[in-house]
Amino acid sequence: MKNQLTLDGRRLSNFIDGTLCIVKYHYSSNPCLNVHQNMLSRYLKLLRCNGYLSYSYRLPKSSLYHQVQHNLFLLDMQQDSNHREQLAEDPVSGSSIQENHSEQVSDPWAVSRREATRAFLGLFLVTSLGIVLHRSKLLRRFSFVAVFGHLRNRIPTDKESLWYFTCNVQRAYRLLHISTLRWINVEEPPPMLDNKLLVAFLWRSSDISNPDYIRVLQRVSILYPQVAIVAIHTPKFDYEIDSHFVRIALENLDMNFPCALDSDWRIWKSIGAKDWPTILVLDPTYHILFAIPKNKLHFLEDCIKTSLHSFSEYPFLKGAIAKTTKFSLDPIERASPLCSPGKIALDLKNGRLFIADSGHHRILIVTLEGQFLDQIGGLRVEDDFLLSERESMGWKDGSFEETRFCNPQGMVYNEEYDELVIADTWNDAIRIAHLKQRQVRTTVLHSKSIGVLSFSGLSERTFRYPMDVAVYENTIFTVAAGSNEIWSLNPSGEVKLICGNGSYPSGHVDAEGDLSRARLAAPSGITVSPDGTLYIVDSDSSIVRWLSLTKNQVGTLVGGDAIFTGNLSAFGDRNGVSSSVRLQRPMGICYMDDNQLIITDTFNHKLKCIHTIQRDCRWICGDSQLGYVDGPKKYAKFHCPCDVAWDPISQRLYIVDQENHVIRWMDWNNNGTVSTLHLFGFPTWWFY
Repeated sequence: MKNQLTLDGRRLSNFIDGTLCIVKYHYSSNPCLNVHQNMLSRYLKLLRCNGYLSYSYRLPKSSLYHQVQHNLFLLDMQQDSNHREQLAEDPVSGSSIQENHSEQVSDPWAVSRREATRAFLGLFLVTSLGIVLHRSKLLRRFSFVAVFGHLRNRIPTDKESLWYFTCNVQRAYRLLHISTLRWINVEEPPPMLDNKLLVAFLWRSSDISNPDYIRVLQRVSILYPQVAIVAIHTPKFDYEIDSHFVRIALENLDMNFPCALDSDWRIWKSIGAKDWPTILVLDPTYHILFAIPKNKLHFLEDCIKTSLHSFSEYPFLKGAIAKTTKFSLDPIERASPLCSPGKIALDLKNGRLFIADSGHHRILIVTLEGQFLDQIGGLRVEDDFLLSERESMGWKDGSFEETRFCNPQGMVYNEEYDELVIADTWNDAIRIAHLKQRQVRTTVLHSKSIGVLSFSGLSERTFRYPMDVAVYENTIFTVAAGSNEIWSLNPSGEVKLICGNGSYPSGHVDAEGDLSRARLAAPSGITVSPDGTLYIVDSDSSIVRWLSLTKNQVGTLVGGDAIFTGNLSAFGDRNGVSSSVRLQRPMGICYMDDNQLIITDTFNHKLKCIHTIQRDCRWICGDSQLGYVDGPKKYAKFHCPCDVAWDPISQRLYIVDQENHVIRWMDWNNNGTVSTLHLFGFPTWWFY
């Protein structure tokens, strides 16, 4: 009966006897011999179960052994599912082989290996998809043009190389699609710019260094009338895609160049740009002569001179290419005495609230109920003569009436000396207002624009754009957003760099020991806990950091990319713990109590609370849709809240609602009801 058992139409006895003949035929032609060892094991088990082979019989592990595997594999590939059922069934009794014999036929190792391979491939695909989705904010600006370095090849290295760039203009990349962009501050799209040497300013409205570039470009437009300057706005954050926010930035920066929107990153990806801001110098045929990144700004005028000399025979036209228009104020801004307020500070002992009226370049002092007390700097009406806004900004010490600021931002009240410490951002200065004497003096100043370098022997340091200040044990701490640094000023007048290095680009790098190795990204807010720990909001990376001077360590509290720490586009709107949290350009921060921080998630238009021990972040109030709505915190709406201050006595949280041009407050005892602080009691000379 054994001789009747068949395998694919062959008798097994004949199959075993003729193995040598079959194997010899396939011996030299097939290289995939070692793959089929499991198939041979299966058939040997089948033969043993039916009595054709003894259990002690083993084939020698030689080349013949592997050829038998290959031969059996070929036979197995020819049979279909019905043949396999016939193979597993006894032809006499019709019963299953597994019913008659206890030994299993399947090979468990082969199954586990296949399952492991499938699981690994599935995990790899899911992980890859997760990484792509998790970093979609960064990848949406990615282009293969940046990989090949078309724009990198047009960055000048020294003045001697400038002429070489103009001689090889035909090898340069050409800027396309510029005529198809949407222009927002001109009455009609500018005509084709074939008769101009074009300078394109690629910028974003949230970049803290914009005033430096605008100042240089305005100088270029005056000195070189053959040059046409256009601004192309390319967003980083989601909120910057809104054209209304771009218009606000144009007004605040007083930019009078034609501005276009590159909201879909068409221009950005076509040239392979990587960072903001970038200035492009183009010839009349739109070939990129020079690409000037933010650390090469000093090359701009030399590049323009070289380009004009190279195209000296070209008939350039002089004059403006298009007339820009001013945007009218919205009704809320007309009704409010404030203009884009920046930061606030509290004097709990005397019941005073200090408001940085940044758009009007002044500081207002009011009561906690909103009654006007005093003003430092800014606009005034005197003898029926109205000072212009341009005349009211600047740098000048003296009395409250004589003092001039330039976009003041962060403040902190020092109760021991009864003085207000002010971060005068665009003047690159720390100012101190003595409230009893009504005098303002400058303690730290580093600004080439006004010709003064007074930095206690540290003039080689950068210290650009201080955004906020904090005081602990009479030591002043300030964050310099333009140079990505943290500085301290002790009572003896010593200025010290405690974290970061201005020569490094922005980034997200924690450090321990040598804090100069830490990298920040436009730190815009700072507060201090009772134990002396500093908490900083890194606006450009949407991260909250902590700094311990006792441990000499900088760490990350919430936010950021845990895998690729150099990814500064890990932003969004998500609560959670540690690195799972997503914020969108937070600007303000204050210490509440019980190890809790309140931050303003500015571009998400929300307020959030962070527990410093558990490192969890949760929503307090606000909505992702911007607006101006008072009431219960569930329905309250803000428009770019940029700072907060906590009053533990009255359990009030004061909020700067920047683009609504008002100060709001939340009643913590009344289920978080949000109200507007109405300012009143202004004198007759007061102007807004």
